[in-house]
Amino acid sequence: MEVVRRFHPPGESPDLVPWVREFVKRVGPDFKREAVLAYYAHDPALQHIHPDIECDASLGGLSAVARGAREFALWMSDWMEMWQSYVHCVVEYRDLGDWVLVSMDVWARGLMGVPVETRAFQIYQVRDGKVAVIRVFRTERKALDAAGRQD
Repeated sequence: MEVVRRFHPPGESPDLVPWVREFVKRVGPDFKREAVLAYYAHDPALQHIHPDIECDASLGGLSAVARGAREFALWMSDWMEMWQSYVHCVVEYRDLGDWVLVSMDVWARGLMGVPVETRAFQIYQVRDGKVAVIRVFRTERKALDAAGRQD
């Protein structure tokens, strides 16, 4: 669970849009795996991402699953285009055995200026001391079901 806490520290995040914009500026437009991994190595959050990361955030309307450093970087670039601002605050970390559930409150402003306030649920798997799988859900129940939990 500690590596998930280092990837998603407790408390309110800074606005993620400028952070992702800087990432995209440095590793884009081709997003070569080597450039992405080099950036990861020096970033306080991304250094905890496995090079073979799998991220499924399809509920947001983006591509279904990003696999590997390059696809995850491309996904982040697409994600950034949806928002003017995006701030979250971790509410809870829960150890589910093979998974860690993170619930967070999100305050964002969409590209067209529409405010968004919601609670999001993400489950994480860790491999080799790094976050290897991220799955995003709108409800806690769906996140728990995906993690194979009945609580």
